[in-house]
Amino acid sequence: MESIIEYEEENDINVEFNDKYKYILELIKENSVDELCHYLHLNSINLSQLNNEKFDILIYAIENDSSIAMLNCILEQCHYKTLNYYILKNYSYYSPLALALVKNRFDVANVLLKNKADIHYRMFDCSIYQFLFNKNALNKHNLLYMLNNSISINWLQPKIPRLIEDCLYKRKNDLIQFIFYFFIFDVEFILNFLKIYKTRIPLSSHQLNEKLLKEKGKIVVLDNWYNLAFEKESYDIFNILLKNDLREQKIILKILLNSREYIDQLFFADNLNLFINKIKSGELHFDVDKNVLNVMMTAKEKRKKVVEIIDRNNTKELESYIDVNSISLVDLNGHHFDVLIYGIENHISFEMITYIVEQYSGTTLNYFIGGDFIKTPLSTAISHNQFDVADLLIKKGADINYCVFKGITSRDSIPCYLYENELINNSNLRYILNCNGLDKEYVINFINMLSKKKPYTPPEAFLEIIMKHYIFDHDFILHILYVYKHGIPLSREQLQHQITKEKSKVPVRDWWYKKALDKKNYRAFRILFEHDQRPSKYQILNKIFKLYDYYDRENGCEKSNAFIFNLKNSNINIPIESSYINGLSMLSKHRRNIVVFIYNDNIHGLELYLKENNISLYSFNSEGNYWRSEDGFDILIYAIENDASIPMLQFIINQYEHLNYFNCCYFNYKYDYDYHHDFKRYPYDSMLSNYYYVTEDDDSNYYFNNAYKIPMRTPLFSAITGKKESIINLLIENGADINYQINHRLDGDIVHLLYQFNHLSEENLKLILNHGYQTQDTIDHLEEELEREPSYLTNFNFIEIIFRHYLKEAKRRNNNVFIVKREWFRMALQHKIFNLLELFIKYDSRERTSVLDQLYDLYEENNHPQDSHTNSCSTSYGEIYLFVNMTKDEELKKEIENYLITKNNSLNKRKKKTNIHLTSTVEKLDTSKRKRKTNT
Repeated sequence: MESIIEYEEENDINVEFNDKYKYILELIKENSVDELCHYLHLNSINLSQLNNEKFDILIYAIENDSSIAMLNCILEQCHYKTLNYYILKNYSYYSPLALALVKNRFDVANVLLKNKADIHYRMFDCSIYQFLFNKNALNKHNLLYMLNNSISINWLQPKIPRLIEDCLYKRKNDLIQFIFYFFIFDVEFILNFLKIYKTRIPLSSHQLNEKLLKEKGKIVVLDNWYNLAFEKESYDIFNILLKNDLREQKIILKILLNSREYIDQLFFADNLNLFINKIKSGELHFDVDKNVLNVMMTAKEKRKKVVEIIDRNNTKELESYIDVNSISLVDLNGHHFDVLIYGIENHISFEMITYIVEQYSGTTLNYFIGGDFIKTPLSTAISHNQFDVADLLIKKGADINYCVFKGITSRDSIPCYLYENELINNSNLRYILNCNGLDKEYVINFINMLSKKKPYTPPEAFLEIIMKHYIFDHDFILHILYVYKHGIPLSREQLQHQITKEKSKVPVRDWWYKKALDKKNYRAFRILFEHDQRPSKYQILNKIFKLYDYYDRENGCEKSNAFIFNLKNSNINIPIESSYINGLSMLSKHRRNIVVFIYNDNIHGLELYLKENNISLYSFNSEGNYWRSEDGFDILIYAIENDASIPMLQFIINQYEHLNYFNCCYFNYKYDYDYHHDFKRYPYDSMLSNYYYVTEDDDSNYYFNNAYKIPMRTPLFSAITGKKESIINLLIENGADINYQINHRLDGDIVHLLYQFNHLSEENLKLILNHGYQTQDTIDHLEEELEREPSYLTNFNFIEIIFRHYLKEAKRRNNNVFIVKREWFRMALQHKIFNLLELFIKYDSRERTSVLDQLYDLYEENNHPQDSHTNSCSTSYGEIYLFVNMTKDEELKKEIENYLITKNNSLNKRKKKTNIHLTSTVEKLDTSKRKRKTNT
């Protein structure tokens, strides 16, 4: 096999590359095991000295196809603490197990797994599966090996679409076949049906059909897979896709015919006729009448004739043509053409539009076509100010909230789409705002978009329409008139409440003020200020100033001073007291000076400054004050994250009443989507459509500096994420509580906070536990925690660490006696957390046979549901065998194997009903034992 890793320089090796070490590498290449062991012993060489971040002797041996004996020799000489490591070479990561699987060396992989290598290990940000995929080394053999040695195969399910698409591009037909055969009607499915047959569980035709459909639905077939299969002439794969697609063949055929026609138009090809002829010849297994195919082949000519009739605006002629030719208007539509949209664009009569809409009966009106613009029937009608047509479409089911692409910004809603393409005007904006059920978020996103550079219409004009027509809209006015007409009693307080609620339909965002000022659009600023329903106008100005000042900290630009200048010079033209403006300036000055003292580690200077200006650091940071509640600035957290000295931290801590508080930062693009109107879609990854980048003014600097800042922190959180153990100890010594909750829910502690923001690791989880983190609450709410999306306990390593700590403490408190709860065994079995099952067995102080009897009984319960009507079971393929295979403790593995064999023999002797899963497992175990004996 050709080389996977290129070693270009001799200095990749940690020690001087002299003849001695060169000779060692030659011995490894030549697979001279005995000679290598003798040479190392004779020269007292420590083989691990050759290892560093760019070179590893074990990986070198695997790369050079060394024997198992050679690998065992290297493992014995190097004393690796773990085999879950990687080297970085030529911008790629390599781990021993990943490289073994690239080379299909499963004998090597077995040795590595036996020595605690993890099949799910991630090399920095790359899993072994991704490594194989990226190296174009994934095949049905190493994929099957990974699946057979995984705790669960669920990890592969979300990766299947991209994997199949890649296989289609590269014509890896055997791997595609393997994926479908492995996942659909797999061993688990077959074993379940054999059990139903053997135990004579009644199963109706409906129940059987449901099970078959559910099984086939495990892989959702995508339209572009068919196109790729056809393009690559992989007709066998095309038929496999067709066989496993749950949709009606008529629907699939229509989609693919439209697709072939579109490709023909683009490339002047003849794919459509070729495709239809392949169906007629039987190469493509569509079950469809050949007369229907003949009609479809003439669709282009029929479409041309329909367009001519529409251009003449003759409803009767269109009706007659459709009847005579037995065609459906919907069948004439394609990727870039739609009969209804064409008619609306050409301003045909309302009578003809009504007729065409009737022809779409049974078909949704919420769809789109491509072209110069993406269009829907409703967006087309509204953009042409044809409001009678729009009313008809909405009456027939068109949705004013329909989005072409459902992204995080909803920028493809109708109002945002029209503004983006300069199709919005005063009339159609008023129409949209008066539509019943318009999603408020779409209105807010529309206002977000008004801040774009070079608007084709002054944005304040649209802003004024929104404030006048969306607030106090038709529905509100009709409601008030109804109350008046029917004499329904309404107190002043009730009326005021309804008015306030209506005014609050558009909560004014701080970003909007900032963008209005940045563009010197003072009229827009005043419109926003007049309609902002927050109780205090000074509260609004405070938040705007905080926003500007936060930018100053990141960029060094004096935006906050410019804001104060605008306030002083009446550009904004709202009444403000001069004392308020002076107060803003002083707050900014104090914070800047304090930061400088911390940066310079000037404790004495900071102490004097606080006394001279009568500043209390704690009150300066207290909840609800000027800073902490919004902008994320806290003196202590700032000092921790900026590597302040221990004496400086102790001085700051002494100013605080307590250390159990949290700090929020809402000025953060990643977690606050108010400002996505400045984001431009950037198609660097065709699989993902919601990546945005700021495109204008100084905000771009802010975005790139702040996109990944954590919006919620505690002092301990900052110290733990920074791996600053001395600071962690300092905080705890001064009263920081490792069990502090930021809220009263289950997810309010330090562990959940770290997990939520991707900072929880095995290392810091163990650190937290060692510092007194209480696991009792987690254990008490175990099922609730596991059902949470996402939950850190779904990570098998994290849940094992939590339980190991809990069980260790429980045994210590109970004089080394502890019985693991039955529901814990059930939970681990149900979620297939096999490492946890192993832990429970080892920590349970009962006799081993009693524990295994309980586990086996639970397994039986899982496979024999109490409700015979549901016929459901939660078994998975080779569940018992997989558990045995994943058990790391070799002695325990032997005990379980012997128990299962004894159990099976006992059932057979007593002539009880045989458990097919148990029998299958015992056969596999027996085979495995024979293989082990043969190898030894």
